[in-house]
Amino acid sequence: MLKYALQIILFSILAIAKNAMSEPILHPSKSANCKELKGLKFDPKSTNNWNGWGNGLTQSRHQNFDQAQINIANISELKLKWVFGFPGAEKQESQPTVFGGIIFTGGGKNKIYAVDSLSGCVVWERSVVSRVRSTIQVGIINDMHILYFGDVSGVSYALSASDGKLLWQKKIDSHPAAQLTGSAVFYDGVVYFPVASWEEASAINSSYPCCTFRGSVVAQNGLTGEILWKSYTIPNEPQKSNKNYKGVQNFGPSGAAIWSSPVIDVKNNALYVTTGNNYSYPSDDNSDSFIAFDLKNGKLLWKKQITSNDATNMSCYEADSSNCPSKASPDHDFSSSPILVTTENRRLLISGQKSGIVTALDPDDNGKILWQKKVAKGGSLGGIQWGSAVSKNLVLVPISDLKTAPVSASTPGAQKGELGWFKFSKSNGGLVALDILTGEIKWSAKTENCDFEGCSTSNSAAVTALDDLVFSGSVDGHLRAYDLSNGSKLWDVDTKINMDGLNGFKAFGGSLDGPGVTVANGMLFVKSGYRMFGGIPGNALLAFSISP
Repeated sequence: MLKYALQIILFSILAIAKNAMSEPILHPSKSANCKELKGLKFDPKSTNNWNGWGNGLTQSRHQNFDQAQINIANISELKLKWVFGFPGAEKQESQPTVFGGIIFTGGGKNKIYAVDSLSGCVVWERSVVSRVRSTIQVGIINDMHILYFGDVSGVSYALSASDGKLLWQKKIDSHPAAQLTGSAVFYDGVVYFPVASWEEASAINSSYPCCTFRGSVVAQNGLTGEILWKSYTIPNEPQKSNKNYKGVQNFGPSGAAIWSSPVIDVKNNALYVTTGNNYSYPSDDNSDSFIAFDLKNGKLLWKKQITSNDATNMSCYEADSSNCPSKASPDHDFSSSPILVTTENRRLLISGQKSGIVTALDPDDNGKILWQKKVAKGGSLGGIQWGSAVSKNLVLVPISDLKTAPVSASTPGAQKGELGWFKFSKSNGGLVALDILTGEIKWSAKTENCDFEGCSTSNSAAVTALDDLVFSGSVDGHLRAYDLSNGSKLWDVDTKINMDGLNGFKAFGGSLDGPGVTVANGMLFVKSGYRMFGGIPGNALLAFSISP
């Protein structure tokens, strides 16, 4: 674990030191099964899109039928059309964005790809400084379509959607452990980036002075990259606190990272985020919270903490826990985006937490709690992990309750993750539908048991909702579609494929975790593989279509 923490620190330093990126490659590779590029280009007039993490400013993760062209009537016709293999990749974190007939996504170690959605052929690709974990957001300024995203070294980017040309890039947080995992949102010429970090891993080293990172939101001019404002989730800089068991000075409060994509509330001129746990002692009232910032200047409007005294880091899971603030802390932070919902009677701000609790607040009354519902046992890997969706009068909540433990490499069913060898234990994943106004459970669907050694039925990945369907992926590699009205399963496909990708690289699927599926123009796109904590590695982008 210590070796891993030191490696990622070194990787970040080396990546930031790079001062140049390759120019975009404006043609498919010679090995790709595409005869010519003719006809494969970005179409800005296309209206069948899925833009960004939640497909809109409210992060609903919903697509209507006019744009999806998939529903209960034709779901049985949804078949695999093509597969794309990302070279050198084993963990799929950047959810596909579909815009102008092109899929934009991060892949491999530090690549951005533009892939034709119908054929799977590469339109252009380019390298950036570091691995891109976030989902790409498309913004439009002066009729120019711009791709916004961040990388794991804390650098934000703007590229031309048509050809991948770099418009600007900027390091937006000076902390050496800063990373951009949550996707940016774009509104009225401004792009807003949430900032997280991997300093929790640094704390594994008992000589590390834990911890000094603070989560933040950075607003940048979409055309120039100029920083307009930056607001921290923890207002004051960390101060000296206790010394750890080895006499190393600690600092705090720290943490309250923003792992997920913000919500833009045009009516209230506000930006909403959910925050992670504190990393060190003392804990404060900014962690595990909903926070509202003024959209124009970043001023704090209100905040509502859901779980208090949650100070923890990765040393708490090690034999040497010198930097652990408290092993009693639950590690029940938010990794899911909030969702802004407008009904006939009221507006609600809703998010699920790793505790297994879904909370609905009133965004028009300083975050007053309207209802809460516990739907899962909860744990450090969720509870509720990467994201819910809304459709009609329902909140669709995936149940993770993922349990894993470090094991020896020879253990049957063990998988090598980024932190060593792990194996999943039995879990009870599934999907729950809640009434938007009350939190009442309307139906629940339990994921079927998987049939291979070391598998798990946890539904950790974000879900995606259509008008009458909801898609949910499991870490056993299965993607399933459920009837929105009653939770009955209508479609099930195993994404653990092993085949040649259209781009000439071998494509293999694995666990579904992190990003959900995107749906547009009669096609569904899913990235398969998640090498982390026992997850099955993979490098595949799979495209399903209702047309041959």
